[in-house]
Amino acid sequence: MKTTKKAEFQFTVLSDKYNWEFSSDDKTQLKGKDASIRNLLSGEYMILGFRKASELISVGTASCEGGTATENERSKIRAGKLDEWLQEALEKHDLKDKPRYTLNLGKYKGECSPKTEQETAPQRRIIIIGIIDRDKDVNLSEALRNAMEKRQDLSFYTKNYSLFKLD
Repeated sequence: MKTTKKAEFQFTVLSDKYNWEFSSDDKTQLKGKDASIRNLLSGEYMILGFRKASELISVGTASCEGGTATENERSKIRAGKLDEWLQEALEKHDLKDKPRYTLNLGKYKGECSPKTEQETAPQRRIIIIGIIDRDKDVNLSEALRNAMEKRQDLSFYTKNYSLFKLD
């Protein structure tokens, strides 16, 4: 009898209103205006969620504009920057030793007819995933991909992105 290995995740999408600024590796926006998320990450509500997680994943995304290699690299840098900000927030709340990963989803590869930067903003969402529990030998990347593909409430689909690289 084959036993299925399991993992449980908690997804935090900083609403449809927060996204990475177009062409930026380190600036975020709220409803199209510059807005730092650093204070938000240190907020009580977010920290409660981070405390529940045994491990955390910072996700990088990039919108459909630009060349694939450039946008895939931008997505990777964004995941790293989000992880850096997350580490700052964790350190403020004595959670600095919590294991962390980055997930590079790369460039959005769905429909990209001429659109404005604001129209493609949802393709540049800011996402943090908490690993609540997982079996010791579970393939984390595979379990995460399966969980993300099954979640209807995430309001985006990983299949619309060019990569799925968990580091």
